[in-house]
Amino acid sequence: MQTTAMSKKAKIPFAEQVMWYCLNIGAFFVVVGAVPVVPWRYSKVDTNVGNRFVMERYYTLTGCSNNLGKSQGWFTLRKKLQRKTEEFGRPSPITAILGTVSQGMGTGGAAMGCAMWQKCKDHVSSRFMEYTTVAYTGLGSIIFMILGSILAIASGVFLGFEQASSGKKKKKKGDECMEPVSKTMTLAVFGFMFSSGGVAAFVCVLGNTLKTFQETAYYPFAGSHAGPFMSGFGCFLIFIGMCIATNRSFQCCGKKTEEDHGEAMAYGAPDYGQYGAPPGAYPQQQW
Repeated sequence: MQTTAMSKKAKIPFAEQVMWYCLNIGAFFVVVGAVPVVPWRYSKVDTNVGNRFVMERYYTLTGCSNNLGKSQGWFTLRKKLQRKTEEFGRPSPITAILGTVSQGMGTGGAAMGCAMWQKCKDHVSSRFMEYTTVAYTGLGSIIFMILGSILAIASGVFLGFEQASSGKKKKKKGDECMEPVSKTMTLAVFGFMFSSGGVAAFVCVLGNTLKTFQETAYYPFAGSHAGPFMSGFGCFLIFIGMCIATNRSFQCCGKKTEEDHGEAMAYGAPDYGQYGAPPGAYPQQQW
């Protein structure tokens, strides 16, 4: 009899098994997506660019590849464009003379050099601002994705603590500020919020940046690569684990177990009997 009771006690519900695997596997995919070498966007070789850029280009959370195929950080590109913007905007006597001559001849600034070409200057300034946004967004996304993965794994660890202490004597209501089930749910919710927020932020910001480049100059299209799909799948698994953890805490779906009913009675909840009314609400008939 004792062996049978121990086997029933050690049996883990199927929903909790799914929750544990989803949280841990999802956290793994999100962490892999946050690795700097994983590409998030990819553009093929474009012959319209000519011999200046004959390499495939990969975009990651930390930077993109240059015309030699080497990785270049977003902050490095931001610094280069900042210097070029300051160079174009810095007044000089030669620039003033060239501008006067170009206006008198009726020719555009492109004939006198790119420094006097307004569209070129606007595009360089736009790139500097967009690279700044992408650089800080990529850094923040890495932090949020790693933090969300840690919280998702911590939720699975707390689930194991619940299963290990299920047979022990339960503490009173005033001993802890939150119940173990609520702690597991809170970690799962924050894990999904941080991980999905980091992934969505970088996908939207990088996509908007490339569209902005195409508005002011010719820029090859870059499609999505492995990074967003891998991280998005991980966030989806964490979302499933979060839903199961929330259901365990609030009992939105499924029937309450006898153990939950016993906990409610231990915390002073009233017993409403079979028909939903408290004991003594209806007078008993005397026969």
